[in-house]
Amino acid sequence: MPHVRLQEVAQAAGVSVVTASKVLSPNSTGNNTKVSTATSERIREIARQLGYRPNLAARQLAGGSSRLIGLLLYSQSSPMEFARAAYVEEAAARRGFRVVICQCGASQESVRFCLDDFAAHGVDGAILLANAYPDLNEWIIGYARRLRHVVYYDRPLCDDGTCDYVEVDLTAGVRQLVDHLYAAGRRKIVYFLPYPEFPHGKYPSLIARERGFMEGMEAHGLPYDHDFAERFHFKSLPGNTELVRCAAEFIRVERPDAVITRNDNFAVVVLRALHESGLRCPEDVALAGYDNFEFTENLVPSLTTVDNRLTEVSECAVGMLVERIEKRGTAERRAEIFTPRLIVRESTGAGGRCQAD
Repeated sequence: MPHVRLQEVAQAAGVSVVTASKVLSPNSTGNNTKVSTATSERIREIARQLGYRPNLAARQLAGGSSRLIGLLLYSQSSPMEFARAAYVEEAAARRGFRVVICQCGASQESVRFCLDDFAAHGVDGAILLANAYPDLNEWIIGYARRLRHVVYYDRPLCDDGTCDYVEVDLTAGVRQLVDHLYAAGRRKIVYFLPYPEFPHGKYPSLIARERGFMEGMEAHGLPYDHDFAERFHFKSLPGNTELVRCAAEFIRVERPDAVITRNDNFAVVVLRALHESGLRCPEDVALAGYDNFEFTENLVPSLTTVDNRLTEVSECAVGMLVERIEKRGTAERRAEIFTPRLIVRESTGAGGRCQAD
């Protein structure tokens, strides 16, 4: 398909090239043309129909914005992390930006390659989802300063008070689960959290969830194993069959009346272990997961879980970055913290009721 030129879009829309450029390249320098909302919408629709794509190289040579946002992901991320990427792309597209995605490994060399790639593409700014490696975080913050603007998804461990970030209060999320189970009459609550050995230490997101469990148990005066956070540490995470066996043995020894799992995938493992052990959920053992994957509503029983409001958080991150790029808003550091929502379903005795607090 031949490249569609800006002149062709302008001709089809019945406007000048200057007017079309103002709409399709809003950050180009030296163009103060005023365009009505109706005309802008007509130009964008015609550009979409013709398949027009702006010449980013020419735009950058002219001193304009590339309208590109970099997004850094960890290559071993969970499916929820990739969902965040999709939400970021959607939010960016609504603002007229495209997203360049780079997946890094857990090494300085890999992160450097991705950040350099963003710089080579001339991105206007970047959102870093992969930044929480304990022994790399300070270096990442320093190296990322070569980019024009950066927003961190999760507060950087080595934040010096200047980093823009959005964060989900994971501690509050698990605390809500403990509070809910206590209110439902459960008194022997345990936490099932298998995790593999990490080359850079346990991630802050895991530690935050563990803290939520401890705070909830202590607040209600409930006993718990203070070494629980090290109980399911593996050199490498076992396959599903071994995890089910591990969960079944854990339930046999602990005799809980409620289980909280680190995420929804592990909740499915526990649900299978309960079934194979002849235990009913929620009658014998209540079960709660975390992340609110789509499949959780269709399990039998449907799964109580926590929703991290990723659509809203991603929207906020993109909005924050675009404000920096377009030089709107305050020059002060921006930080937004979101409280997750508890989703109550059948696995904790809700009888199919869904509650979002």
